[in-house]
Amino acid sequence: MRGSIIAFLVLACLLQLGPAAGAEPDRIALELYGIRLLQTGSRLRNYPEEAFREKLEGTAVVALAIGADGKLDRQMLLRSAGHAVLDEHAMAMLSRAVPATEIPANLRNTAFTIQVSVVFALP
Repeated sequence: MRGSIIAFLVLACLLQLGPAAGAEPDRIALELYGIRLLQTGSRLRNYPEEAFREKLEGTAVVALAIGADGKLDRQMLLRSAGHAVLDEHAMAMLSRAVPATEIPANLRNTAFTIQVSVVFALP
């Protein structure tokens, strides 16, 4: 039964941290990266066992700062899902998704930030 339970990864909005002052990453490339991140996150998704047992649901909003080297520089929980187990799982899932997500050519060698919402919902 647990295999049919999913955590949805939803792209909330795209933000820029910028490479250099005044320069803006390509918005289409940011959107493409967001879609790719969603696809990768979808393959990594599962529901935390404790949250499943306790029937916990919620949405965690996380900001991911991607460095010019393509690695996750930092992540910050912007809004809690209301349960620490869900927040921790969302951040861990995104940490695994970033290195497995291809960065579009127009964003390579560019630092940027993307904000995502990870929605945990039981059927």
